[in-house]
Amino acid sequence: SGRVQILTEKLKYYSMFGMELLTYPRDVKVTRDRIMVLDDSDPCMFVFDSDHVLTNKLITKGDGKQTNNPFCFDIDREYNIVMSDYCNHCVYVFNQEGEQIHKLGQEG
Repeated sequence: SGRVQILTEKLKYYSMFGMELLTYPRDVKVTRDRIMVLDDSDPCMFVFDSDHVLTNKLITKGDGKQTNNPFCFDIDREYNIVMSDYCNHCVYVFNQEGEQIHKLGQEG
């Protein structure tokens, strides 16, 4: 099963989490109060607090209004989620609650 492993500064194993939820974690970002994990199985994004407790599940696969095959993501200054989508040939921007606020690009 999938999981997120936490390593020390010297790259020694420290702990892990997400075994019961994650299947294929693809990308991880850490903010001061959240750990966001993009999982490739659904696809969706899991949001954990700093104690590794699941607080939200965002951005699930959809009908073109949402993602089809998200590849990677980043967080901007306003904590929006900027995510590339391989199959939809675009970049989505979502707010912190997972609501789409922009879609850039298209196939062709």
